[in-house]
Amino acid sequence: MVPKRTGRLPSVEKGRAMGSGSRALGVAAVLAFGLVSACDTGGAGGADDGPGEEGAGPSGLVLLHRGYAGGDPREEQRLVFHDPDTGEERTAVDLPDGAVDPMAPRLPVHRQFSADWSYFAYSTPDTPAVRVAALTEDGSAYETTAELDPPQGEEWSAPRIHGDRLWFAAQATQQSSGPDLPGGNQAGRTATAMSVELEDADGQPQEEGELPLNDAGRPDGWGVGPDEQLSTSRDEQTVNGTSGTLRYRQRGDTVLGATLSSGQDELRRLRVAPVWGENTVILAPRAESGGQSSGSGGGARAVTVDGSADSFEETTVFTPEEGRVRQYAPSPERDLLLVQDDAAWYAVDVDDPGGGSGEKRFDAPRDASMEGYPLVAGWA
Repeated sequence: MVPKRTGRLPSVEKGRAMGSGSRALGVAAVLAFGLVSACDTGGAGGADDGPGEEGAGPSGLVLLHRGYAGGDPREEQRLVFHDPDTGEERTAVDLPDGAVDPMAPRLPVHRQFSADWSYFAYSTPDTPAVRVAALTEDGSAYETTAELDPPQGEEWSAPRIHGDRLWFAAQATQQSSGPDLPGGNQAGRTATAMSVELEDADGQPQEEGELPLNDAGRPDGWGVGPDEQLSTSRDEQTVNGTSGTLRYRQRGDTVLGATLSSGQDELRRLRVAPVWGENTVILAPRAESGGQSSGSGGGARAVTVDGSADSFEETTVFTPEEGRVRQYAPSPERDLLLVQDDAAWYAVDVDDPGGGSGEKRFDAPRDASMEGYPLVAGWA
């Protein structure tokens, strides 16, 4: 069983990287986001139901560093709260060694944390199990407190936290499912979404539904909607507009995923970033090989689906100064958008996006991962 935790998050001393010594203490309670977690989001990155614990807690842009302060990208992993105006580090917390693949690009780590930052769910390629880590009493680290082992011949992966439940994908291992088919599809492989109570992870997981597979035979295009029901790419709808064809998935007033196609251009919701909510989704050109992007300008656009689901509106919210849009983070109140391009983070007033221009806030932090920058975990 995973114990309940009310740990404290430590502050980072100004001008000093976090080391292994003593750290000033903060308060573990943080603001839970005001919207509901949705597909491809986790508890912290979306907005789980209801407020978090009362009290003043660390706030700001939350980034997951792989190779913190230039260290080993597998062993030196930190969850860091940054000042959204200056990028200065306020709080840093150790993660279990190797919890996040340092070589993998565009990982949606925001869905792996609970809304109050007390829990972190993860899986690694070297084991078929899913693990849960809890914030320690002094708030200095997440320590593994539960390991969910699958039955023989199965592997469990892609964990995400939604409300008080842990979700993950269950799939037969390649060895037990037969040889590969041409084109990368794998014979006999199926996948099922499972869930279990987060604070009783040793309990019996329940099946939630079948998952679609990508060309590599892995579960893809799934998540948990605001109604706490499984949502997959099979729920996709299509609507045509003056700027192209929008294919999207929606639960309630939350757009879970979307692709806007027009001629040779294609924009998609960046899974690395949390969903926006309120019938709106932020899209950007998808990355192609070599780090380039399709679509003119590499900018981000806000697309709002009409309530009748028969039309949509599109607005350019940010055009990058350098390179392309890498990731973004919506403020808890959804009145401000922080967007990262290749070089820096910019702030965009969503009520007055200014035709794609943003105010530069700070140079993008760097880490020792393959991508070279930390990943969005949310905005507290």
